[in-house]
Amino acid sequence: MLNIKDITCGYGEKNILYDVSLNVNNGEFFGIIGPNGSGKTTLLRVISNIIKLKHGDILFEDADISKVRFKELARQVAVVPQTFELSHISVEEFVLLGRIPHFTPLQFFETKEDLNI
Repeated sequence: MLNIKDITCGYGEKNILYDVSLNVNNGEFFGIIGPNGSGKTTLLRVISNIIKLKHGDILFEDADISKVRFKELARQVAVVPQTFELSHISVEEFVLLGRIPHFTPLQFFETKEDLNI
């Protein structure tokens, strides 16, 4: 479950989102639509803890994302940007990047289990 309550955030001194609230329950799908510059990417960045909140709360599975370790959050939340220039890797290699947060310490390559998943 994702619970966003009265968030305000932006870049530097400039706020992009003001008092935004949203609830998404387990099993639900949702889309973010709007014109260019309306804050869609900013919302995704704050949900994934890439940028910090100035005000409000974001709870994911009842945990405050600002207090969740990045690796733990990355195991549950993934964002794929619209443009991503990696023409030198295969689709399989790109998908396997999603396994990195699940690697054990000092693991540098995917295991057979990672490939099976």
